[in-house]
Amino acid sequence: MIEAGKRLDVRGLIAGFEGNMSALLPERTVLISASGSALGRLVHKDFVTVDANSGEVLEGTATASSELDAHLAAYRTDDSIGAVIHAHPKSCITLTLRGWTLEAVPLPEAAYTLGSVPTCRFAVPGTPEGGEVVAHWASRRDAILFDRHGAITFGATVDDALARMEMLDAVAEIVLRAGGPENVKPLTAEEVERVAGAARGFGVRREALDVWIEAMSRRA
Repeated sequence: MIEAGKRLDVRGLIAGFEGNMSALLPERTVLISASGSALGRLVHKDFVTVDANSGEVLEGTATASSELDAHLAAYRTDDSIGAVIHAHPKSCITLTLRGWTLEAVPLPEAAYTLGSVPTCRFAVPGTPEGGEVVAHWASRRDAILFDRHGAITFGATVDDALARMEMLDAVAEIVLRAGGPENVKPLTAEEVERVAGAARGFGVRREALDVWIEAMSRRA
């Protein structure tokens, strides 16, 4: 997690004290970054261990991230999730400010890694609203955009969640450079079918891929 924090910082996916991350430990405990910690300069005291069900602090002297509700919602919703990363990629925030989405990006990399990425309803940062949004999507998507508040990714491991955050940023940047989703050249129906067939072998969530296929097919 310390190395992942450095990576987020180097890639410019966080600024200042933005962002938070967590990992599921044995016996349903969660290791989460502390509130006010700089992810690019994390040390051991910048983590807190909490109970995955109650959120009670079990170890550590710092205060758990203000987005604790969102992290716990992910682990309670889907047993396959072992790590959660919340960052503030400028590309993703810019997309939501412009009202653009990543629900249907005609890139094989997007299909293989993310599928269709929804933009969630606005949730006030640091409140239980974030947990409500995550609970709705965590078992159905591996990445979601928070309206005007960055993104959150899930994975079996910290590396998985980190890779998805990096890919999410890359895809968002490509869409921005293209001038928005409507300016992106669509795939043909035959290309959609071929990409979808390959994507099923990459472990993308079924619903995320099915929604991507449907959206691609409408534009073909």
